[in-house]
Amino acid sequence: MENNDIIEKSYEVMESELVIEDPRKVLDALDRAKSDAKRNREEKEEFKKNYEKAMEQLSDWEKRLTAEKAERQMSLSGLPNSDKLKKYIDFDRISFNVETLEVEGVEEQIDEIKNEYPELFDPKIVYGGKADSGISSPVKVNNSVSELQARLLLGK
Repeated sequence: MENNDIIEKSYEVMESELVIEDPRKVLDALDRAKSDAKRNREEKEEFKKNYEKAMEQLSDWEKRLTAEKAERQMSLSGLPNSDKLKKYIDFDRISFNVETLEVEGVEEQIDEIKNEYPELFDPKIVYGGKADSGISSPVKVNNSVSELQARLLLGK
């Protein structure tokens, strides 16, 4: 029977009118709640801005660290012309592994560059000055009169 008494009393409380004895205190409490909510919203926005700024800085630092580690890995691997390779490397495809503190993806890109640009890796392959390498006959150059006289005198 006790449960029924509790239920009846709760109905009575819900049906009774709520009487505000001091409306000024209620309005002051409401104003404080509004100002607290506004302050909390402003703090939340400020924290969000600071968080986004910190994440951007972290991303920038990670990119710099990744690029620096990749450049160091290329120079330590003994690759010739490692400074020229930098312009062919896509640093967006290189990732930094936080657990091993190593960069990943450099070797794959170097292999791709070796296939596309072998002249960067083999100093024997030089393309400069060989624009006419397909011509097997020597090119005849017109000599001046003084060059012809010098040849006759020297016997060449």
